[in-house]
Amino acid sequence: LPDGQFDQGPLDVLNLNPSSYNDFWIWHYSAVSQINGVLKSVKGGSLAGTPDDVVNDVVAQGRFLRAFNYFTLVRLYGKIPYLTENSPDPTKTTLKPSDRMDIDKVYDMIEADLTFAADNLGDYSNDQPAKPNKWIAKGLLAKVYLTRATAPLNQTENYAKARDMADDIIKNGPYI
Repeated sequence: LPDGQFDQGPLDVLNLNPSSYNDFWIWHYSAVSQINGVLKSVKGGSLAGTPDDVVNDVVAQGRFLRAFNYFTLVRLYGKIPYLTENSPDPTKTTLKPSDRMDIDKVYDMIEADLTFAADNLGDYSNDQPAKPNKWIAKGLLAKVYLTRATAPLNQTENYAKARDMADDIIKNGPYI
């Protein structure tokens, strides 16, 4: 993964070209495709007989990871296609420029995924420190609110939402 330095030449030259971020597009959409496959499989009953709280945890982890990937994509590219487990298979259905969703709608979808994740993921566990948990979902949701409050959306009412979410993490989260 590039470290953001782009030091492919003299230190005073930033070597960016039209294809500099193509890998990000491929990596993130590949992850989204895999995540959507899991979510579709769960919806199709692959976890039938599994307790609801376990199923909700699996779905919440998937939705958290999908939101993370889309949050990166929308900040890099603006209007993007937003594929879910209910979308047609992009390998069989060609995407067109008109399939790109408006930025505010992408953020609405990200927010919905993160809210579901925050409501359904478990607490932080020292036994599984890398597993998504409700506090990480809330932290990313706070960052989404801050991003929505600034350009290009300038939805300043989201500053208060970011503050409240961060306050909840500070006061109630496991990170001291």
